[in-house]
Amino acid sequence: MASSMRKLITEDIQGLLKGKRPAQALRETLRYVQSIIATIRDPLVVLDDSLRVISANQSFYDIFLVRPEDTEGNLIYELNGGQWNIPRLRELLEEVLPKNTSFNDFEIDHDFPGIGRRVMMLNARRIYSKGHKTQRILLGIEDITERKFMEQEIVASEVRYRRLFETAQDGILILDGETAQIEDVNPFLVDMLGFSRQELAGKKLWEIGAVKDIEASQKAFKKLQDRQYIRYEDLPLETRAGKQIQVEFVSNVYPVNGRKVIQCNIRDVTERKKLEQLKDEFIGMVSHELSSPLTVITGSLNTVLSGGEQLSRDEVHQLLQNAASSADNLSHLLGNLLELSRAQAERLFLHTELIKIDGVVGNAVERITEQYTTHEIWRSG
Repeated sequence: MASSMRKLITEDIQGLLKGKRPAQALRETLRYVQSIIATIRDPLVVLDDSLRVISANQSFYDIFLVRPEDTEGNLIYELNGGQWNIPRLRELLEEVLPKNTSFNDFEIDHDFPGIGRRVMMLNARRIYSKGHKTQRILLGIEDITERKFMEQEIVASEVRYRRLFETAQDGILILDGETAQIEDVNPFLVDMLGFSRQELAGKKLWEIGAVKDIEASQKAFKKLQDRQYIRYEDLPLETRAGKQIQVEFVSNVYPVNGRKVIQCNIRDVTERKKLEQLKDEFIGMVSHELSSPLTVITGSLNTVLSGGEQLSRDEVHQLLQNAASSADNLSHLLGNLLELSRAQAERLFLHTELIKIDGVVGNAVERITEQYTTHEIWRSG
């Protein structure tokens, strides 16, 4: 693009010179060049061989909040209280004319009066006028503050992401959104599955040994590409050591630098599933244990209420005794449940002491005998 612009400007200047007297052509060429410089948004400064400012474009004055009368004729490193007095910059500028050199992309980070901290990129070129035998330096200044800060923020963001990725307590896989090849894997997943990064990188999700149902995995990948998000509550996986585990698998697609990336978050829920199963079994057992005394209580009381006149005094007493005994059993079960709840909430403090086991066994046998009157309980001794 730069060469095209130079060619265009050269052609325009040649057009201005054609058919005109030298003085007129020179004036028109000067006005043309000045109009170009005036429209350039980046600051430009022209220096003489002693590094005094000959002229600057309007962008220089606007950006650095200085006036032409305070700028032109002064040494550049003395401008505005010496804000350009940067040893390395001065050294580079002093070499441009004697050595016919130039420099590009010289970066300065400086706190400028009135505008604050700025990061500038400087370029300098020698300008030689053969007719007047003068040498000048054209200094171009580009404000890259926003770009630099954005780059720093991107780097900081990448560091934060990498730290989260490496320390996450869930397994994370990064896949190519088009090929499903694994691009990255965090340490937690390596530990979870037992496969190294090298064994996982570059493979597709269904090509690693952890996934056994290849067809289902391929269908899930197509579904993910269509919906951009999938979730499985209990996906079966197998570790490198052959251990069967269940995982919660959440995957979504998002763009990164113009391409699709898939992130898979994998959480081992094997123990949680076991606890849920034990909880269900416990609830079933408790429901059964609670229903037995309730059945006795309800049956005994209904019998007394409905057939009280036909029952003898002893029969009524026995039925009420059964109801009272079952109520005691029910109260005992509820007390145990309450203690279990306290234990789970870490609010139960155990008091240990020695007891006679025959008393505990005798009470248990007595409760069972009262509850199951049709069964014969064998007692030793």
